Amino acid sequence: MNNLPAILILDDDPVMLKLLALRLNKRFPDLRVETQQEPLAIGAYDIYILDNDFQGRPLAADLAEHIKRQQPDSLVLALSGTLCATTLKRLLNCGCDGAFDKSIPSDIDLLLATISERLNNVNQSIVKKREPQASVVETARAIAGLIQDWNHRIELEEKRGQGRVVDTSRRSLAENLSP
Repeated sequence: MNNLPAILILDDDPVMLKLLALRLNKRFPDLRVETQQEPLAIGAYDIYILDNDFQGRPLAADLAEHIKRQQPDSLVLALSGTLCATTLKRLLNCGCDGAFDKSIPSDIDLLLATISERLNNVNQSIVKKREPQASVVETARAIAGLIQDWNHRIELEEKRGQGRVVDTSRRSLAENLSP
């Protein structure tokens, strides 16, 4: 998948494709939105929105099954006006993450909220992946600084005592290192 989160909308209605793509682009400007009128899920996307009815054929469950086999971590959402109980059951069983009725405005709002939640989770996981690396670097710098300080103290003690206090300062260094 690319650096920008990507979404593919599959719907045979060009007007619906255009309206949904515009709404997604407005709500999520950092989301790469692609549309397709054919019921083919080719390519790798983070999020899929699937219509069910393609020229009278119910295909959302078949598409969702295919996508989940290829990309089990992707978010798959069905958005259709023709989702019967059998199709809903199949969608649920294959791992579809949500089904929404495109004729109900509040369902479209719920679809957008689901996408928003996924994008927030992805952003948080990216930050979490970066945090350990940053803390390792910071820890390494802190340890290097402590070692330099301890070496400097040992040198001062050696100069001050001309070797008389060297064993003592090294012993205190070992005591400082032990938990």
